[in-house]
Amino acid sequence: MKFIHIADVHLGVVPDAGKSWSEKRAADIWTTFTEVFAVAKKIKVDMVLIAGDLFHRQPLIRELREINYIFEQVPEIQVVIVAGNHDFLSVASNYRTFSFAKNVVFLKKNEIESVYFPELNTEVYGMSYWHREETSDVYDHITPKRQDAINILLAHGGDAKHIPFSPAKIIENGFDYIAAGHIHKGGVLEGMSVNPVPLDSNRKITTMQAVMAGALEPIDSNDTGEHGFWVGEITKAFGQVQFCPLRKCQYVHETIQLSSQMTNMAVQTIVKNLLANRKPYELYKIFLTGTLNADTELDLDWIRNQEAVVDVICSLRQDYDYDRLREENEQQLLGRFIAAMQSQGESEVYKKALEIGVEALLSAKLDR
Repeated sequence: MKFIHIADVHLGVVPDAGKSWSEKRAADIWTTFTEVFAVAKKIKVDMVLIAGDLFHRQPLIRELREINYIFEQVPEIQVVIVAGNHDFLSVASNYRTFSFAKNVVFLKKNEIESVYFPELNTEVYGMSYWHREETSDVYDHITPKRQDAINILLAHGGDAKHIPFSPAKIIENGFDYIAAGHIHKGGVLEGMSVNPVPLDSNRKITTMQAVMAGALEPIDSNDTGEHGFWVGEITKAFGQVQFCPLRKCQYVHETIQLSSQMTNMAVQTIVKNLLANRKPYELYKIFLTGTLNADTELDLDWIRNQEAVVDVICSLRQDYDYDRLREENEQQLLGRFIAAMQSQGESEVYKKALEIGVEALLSAKLDR
């Protein structure tokens, strides 16, 4: 049985709100979802497995009609869906009453159910979220009904608040493949805990029994690394999977180490050079670390407003001339505080306390 496995599409999300590329990113996520089904048709898969969070929030009727149109274009492909914690089946959810195409099975119950496809000798098990959090370890206690069938668990979860599970237990119970979602970093699952291990960069087909699909596309700047979908083939004797990366967007975390001698213009030059060499699909979250002269003012808004910069996180330490400050303020609280802290030695704890205290006292002095 040949399949595509996706999860965490988050249709309806608007990434990086307020940025010039935000609306395009939202549209690209819809386009990517459509392209997955074009690939499914081209390579003639038997089934597409969607492991939760197809939508970022409760879907609108018009949005359900749009995805149903996509499903209708591939009537030869079986589609199996569960709802995740973002698009859970609330009391008023449009999922509850919407009629999908004949080739779509939505496992809507808030308990484990299954659907058997005799022509594929494949049974898919799963359940949908009816609440934002589902804490039961229900997946670990399922035993397939047909041991001679290909048994697949469509699972959304993997942390304490969202159906924790053990891949090893589920496989031991008789499942041939775990098609998981929820954790946005995709990879092969092994052992007792859910810790996705990405495939190596040459994209080799890999034998497997459990995969966390990861987000189809990154939805915010913390979704670093590659994202995409998984193509697999499984029988009762073997299973193999291949990761297919997408490159409409990739977030990169870049750390810039500053020294106290650097000026604002020097930092801007580093940022300009970094962005000049970026790949077209890369968006940057920049972390500024190190020390900065107390007299230097960084224009963080300039960095944030550069094209392809999502955010700037500043954790710089002020490089104060403590000896000069102590001498100039010898008879004042600031000077006495510096002298007292310097007498405690060179431990990192006292250095940090000295920095925080001096900054607070200088700020109080400026505010008068």
